[in-house]
Amino acid sequence: RSEEETAAMVKAAAKEIKAAPSLAVKKAMKLADFSPDSCNKASLQMRVRRLVPTKKERLGKVPPPKAVSTGSPASDVSSITHSDTSSSGPTNPAPKPRRQRRTAENVAKDNVEAKRMKIYTSEAHKRCTSLYAEEKAKPNGMSADQVRACVLKEYEAKCVPSAKTIKRYVDDGKAGISPKKKGRPSTNIQESTFLILCNAYESFVRINQINGTTTPREILAAKIKAVIGKTEICSFKLLDRIIKETALDFLASKSESVEQRRILWTSYNNLKMWFNSWCEAIEVLGFAERDEKGELFIPLEQLARILNIDETCLSMDGSSGARGGRPQVFFYDPRLPQVGRGVNKSGTTNTFITGSTAVGEAIPPHFQFQTKAQPDNMRIRTDMLQYFPKVMGKFGCAERREWQAAPRGEL
Repeated sequence: RSEEETAAMVKAAAKEIKAAPSLAVKKAMKLADFSPDSCNKASLQMRVRRLVPTKKERLGKVPPPKAVSTGSPASDVSSITHSDTSSSGPTNPAPKPRRQRRTAENVAKDNVEAKRMKIYTSEAHKRCTSLYAEEKAKPNGMSADQVRACVLKEYEAKCVPSAKTIKRYVDDGKAGISPKKKGRPSTNIQESTFLILCNAYESFVRINQINGTTTPREILAAKIKAVIGKTEICSFKLLDRIIKETALDFLASKSESVEQRRILWTSYNNLKMWFNSWCEAIEVLGFAERDEKGELFIPLEQLARILNIDETCLSMDGSSGARGGRPQVFFYDPRLPQVGRGVNKSGTTNTFITGSTAVGEAIPPHFQFQTKAQPDNMRIRTDMLQYFPKVMGKFGCAERREWQAAPRGEL
């Protein structure tokens, strides 16, 4: 079909919508002699939508129905149509609850509960149809209503099909089969292909989890699109179907990076050695003493000498590293170990060092900015640090004293 013919058909579909504002775009395209495949194309649908107002605007411009006469010649509007503005609602309505975006963990939990309910409903359906097929083969077997009443003792009423549905499935030879999915069957991908894709998805996520590689949604959607090879299929919608189908086996979480040295050091032997040598080390170094029962305890004056200092990443714009936005969500199997992802200790953010003593005394923070400036071409003079306010504290010393900010190495 040429571009001129397509443009004429698009205008004809838009004309149908203008004549009937409540008409759907697909139905209007069908009336304009579009083929079924063309009616499902999003690009052609968008061309029709550009020529007409939105559905809300169209329905808002529809003239109201003619008012019913009350018999009074003075007015053409009935008392039902005319409403008193004073009773339209309260002048001070209650605040509406804000809609909050659900986290990836909450969505995954909801998918698990929905999958469990789907399995439960399927079991109740198969139980009804199988029992009715057995009773139907008997001379004086139970009817469909009796079978349903019997199954109601085992399953909840909202999950048990009606007697008419039980009879229809058995008459069609579908006894013991899961209920048919509601809605129109998909024409883009077959059910058998979808199940194979779910199995491949499970294997891919598990292998990456064992190898310590995260699997965010963007990568999974790209892999699915490459496997299917059909550009008209939305890979994210298909991914959501797969995630819901495999919800019982996987969970969702935020991606966390771990330094490679931490992965190598946090072994069982290293952790056991560290905890076993802790008591011996604090006693040898003089931080702990023995009481009358022979147990170790740390005096209060020694707690002020125990400092815990650590560094962290400090970003000036609130993002993490060189990448901002929401953290990536990845999927994992809770039955398999989660191996940390090894990364290099590098980045474009600044270093922030702080800590506290064992008695809870905060240690003044240390900010370390990245710069290539030399003392002779620095734009910020470190002399200004002498005008910073002084702080009182021990910070590991024997007595309290004044502390003042100073350049690195001049404390």
